[in-house]
Amino acid sequence: MLSLHQGQTTSVHMKRALVESLATPRELSALTLTGKADGRWDGAMTFELGARGHQVPLKLSAQGRHNFGVALGELSYQLDRIRFSPGGLQPGDLVPALGELVEKAQGSLAVSGDLSWISGVSTSHVRLALHDLGFEAPGVSIRGMNTRIERAGRTVRSRLGAQEIRIGLMDIGVPLRQGLIRFYTENMPSLRIEKLHPAWGGGRVQAEPLVAPGRSDVS
Repeated sequence: MLSLHQGQTTSVHMKRALVESLATPRELSALTLTGKADGRWDGAMTFELGARGHQVPLKLSAQGRHNFGVALGELSYQLDRIRFSPGGLQPGDLVPALGELVEKAQGSLAVSGDLSWISGVSTSHVRLALHDLGFEAPGVSIRGMNTRIERAGRTVRSRLGAQEIRIGLMDIGVPLRQGLIRFYTENMPSLRIEKLHPAWGGGRVQAEPLVAPGRSDVS
């Protein structure tokens, strides 16, 4: 349901909207959306948006503002912590296409970020937190993955240091334990891995720094 009120200012309220994917398999689970925007079309407007999983425990919230006069705006968003368990929620429940690829997931993840723009030029900052995340996929079994990764685009990316992922067990036919992956995201999608340091067979496997190339025209 959508309502519009106009006076000296404009208010647009979306009380409830159901969004479903028509693809087969579905790209995303069904979402219920709510939102509102208040302000002036010839000036500044503030807005809020909320999304909840229709049948799954997913909650996304976003809020921001945009000034139409100077084409300047900002947005912040947060995906509340999602908890997986072997007998409960699985990635395929959120993204059905993953159901055939990822199974026996456990642990949790959360995402938050900020986006700002001026005259069509945007800057982004994304934060991803994984806590004891584990899953099985073709050819690999992961357990105890922990990290707090930050990814920034354009002007703020140079402020970020090395990122780290710690993995309790990565079984690729050979069990690698207590792994540490340290890498940089400054030139994404190119990826510089500084340290790959898992335990195996009573010792440790250590790789020299390497770079996975990507397109240089994407920031």
